[in-house]
Amino acid sequence: MSKTWKWILGILVGLLIVALIAAPFIWRSTMLANVDTNQLGVPRAWDGPRNNGRAFDNWNRHPMLAVGRSAMPFGGLFMGLGMLLSLILPAGVLFVIIYGAVRLAIKNGQTTLPPAAAPPATHPCPKCGFAVQAGWKHCPECGAKQ
Repeated sequence: MSKTWKWILGILVGLLIVALIAAPFIWRSTMLANVDTNQLGVPRAWDGPRNNGRAFDNWNRHPMLAVGRSAMPFGGLFMGLGMLLSLILPAGVLFVIIYGAVRLAIKNGQTTLPPAAAPPATHPCPKCGFAVQAGWKHCPECGAKQ
């Protein structure tokens, strides 16, 4: 892969990460901009037991539902993504730790050299006494037949 393609892919991955981080905030702002504070269409002067003497606002549904359409942050859009990340992120960290330990063990195991091969069996030449390996038909020193 050429250097140019690596740069292009790196920039695209960076932009994707920025978009994934910014999208929930943009989505939440868009949802809050479309909230109608008078959900029931009842005049604001109406003061019933449900809203405890307050005007119609985003608190009129339930005290736990402060703003927006529901209690879920970002409108529940990224709930599945959040659950997925909460599983993938720890698993990824664990994988990186185990992979690093295995790579270190492999690297440290390669520092020991394999045992040297045994020298070939030799016998002395009957004419000159030079060491001749087994299976040779002539002595390399004097040329005598073995």
